Formats: sequence, C-alpha cells, structure tokens
Amino acid sequence: MAVNDFDGEFDFSQVVEDIFNKLNMHFETIKSDDTTVFLMPLSAKNAPSLNVKLYVFENDSMQVRSYLAKDVKDYQRNAIMSVINDLNNHYRYITLSIDDDGDVAAVYDSFKFVSEDETVLTKQLIRMLYTVSEVMDQCIPPIMKAIWSTKKDEED
Repeated sequence: MAVNDFDGEFDFSQVVEDIFNKLNMHFETIKSDDTTVFLMPLSAKNAPSLNVKLYVFENDSMQVRSYLAKDVKDYQRNAIMSVINDLNNHYRYITLSIDDDGDVAAVYDSFKFVSEDETVLTKQLIRMLYTVSEVMDQCIPPIMKAIWSTKKDEED
C-alpha cells in the first residue's frame, strides 16, 4: 500500500510492514483483530540480540516492548526495583517494570505517526526504534549488575 494514496484512512500496520520489507529488515508479523505485532531482533552494544516487539493498535497508538531480563528471583527484586526506579527517573523515553513472573520489561508508548510522505514515516519509525533500542541497551548493564550482585542472603 502506498502512503501517497492517503485519503484520510489507511492501514498503518500495512505501511509499517511495507517499510520493513523495503528496508530488508528481518521481522515476523502476528495479526489479530485490533493489533498487529512485529517481532524483530535488533542489535545493540550490550544486547547483540535484543528481541523487540512493535505493537500497532487500531486505536491510533503503538508500543515498543522488550524484555531486558527474565526470571528475576524473589530475593533479587528489591535491588532490581531500586535500579528500575533510578532508570525510570533518568530515561524519559521508556518505562521499565518487573512483572509477576520476574521479567523486566521496557516499554515505549507512542501515537501513530501521521504523514502522507512514506520517507517521513520511514525516518520517524526507524528513529523511534533506534532511540528506544539505544535506551534499552543503556539500561541493561545496571539491571544485570543488580541481578548478579544480589546474593540470596540479602533477601530482606
């Protein structure tokens, strides 16, 4: 679908898919009724295989999500929460959290980009993915340091 055929309504997820294909990006697409998810590996300094999901929702919003650490143990959670709070205060582009399973997630929420120019959309999309992956990459070392340095007897 060409963006320049814009008549007020267009399938933004299809535009994203077309852009990724033109850029020869490696990705997988999962579609549901109201959401399209693009799964893609991105490479970063501290995470050579950062698995990123780009959610494109029908409600005019997008979300970039990645897990930076998995299965954080209960005894490590206080130390991780302290690091996450510090990182959330330092970086304004993403929000870090830890879920009930002990996975540390990094999330960036955005409205869909609006432009009739495919070149502009491509630049905005790539800039967003690059910025978010760079911030995620910078968050990995302090998170991993907190995980590796917390001993089981430091539980309370």
